[in-house]
Amino acid sequence: MQDWCPTILRRTATAISALLLLSAVGGIILTVVNTPKPAWFALSFEVAILGATAVGLAAGLRRTGRCTAMAYACVAGVVMAGSFLSGLSAHWTLGSLDLRLIVIARIAAAGVLALIAAWAILGRAPTRTVPMLARAGAAGVVASGLLVGVWLLRAQFAGMSEVVRFVLGVVVFLILTGLVAAAVDRLIRAFEIGVESPPPGAPPATR
Repeated sequence: MQDWCPTILRRTATAISALLLLSAVGGIILTVVNTPKPAWFALSFEVAILGATAVGLAAGLRRTGRCTAMAYACVAGVVMAGSFLSGLSAHWTLGSLDLRLIVIARIAAAGVLALIAAWAILGRAPTRTVPMLARAGAAGVVASGLLVGVWLLRAQFAGMSEVVRFVLGVVVFLILTGLVAAAVDRLIRAFEIGVESPPPGAPPATR
């Protein structure tokens, strides 16, 4: 199977996974030696990050084709969620160490992994995947604008009767649900097209 993305990007993703793995090892040590007692909840999230980054590192070193990109996408999700929840459960400090910058750095690194994984999949058929992404982005922008509008007009809504507020709430909820569903559908379809498409430079399929 063809390499899943340019070598420099694969090596970058592998290096990021290694750094995140080391940060998880450090996080595990800090949570265990934390005083006056270990930060058990944070420890569980650090272990999850350790396992995910180990899988990502192994996937990058194996050059396993399409599955590697999806593995890095999963690693990115686990690191983002795990880092935030680890910091939150430890109240953003372990001993005298402020975790906020560490969490931000981890999430940023995971974001780079996600972008590399997305490029590896979506870049295989950009003429087909980019329009799908544009539609997903447009739906997301409209949904965000609707939420901002509701927030800015919250004082006016508060002065309305309960019946009117209920009806408007249902309408806004249905519109938001439709927009989010449309965005997710187009995003998933873009990745499906990318997965189904051969990597650049791959030889034509033979029967």
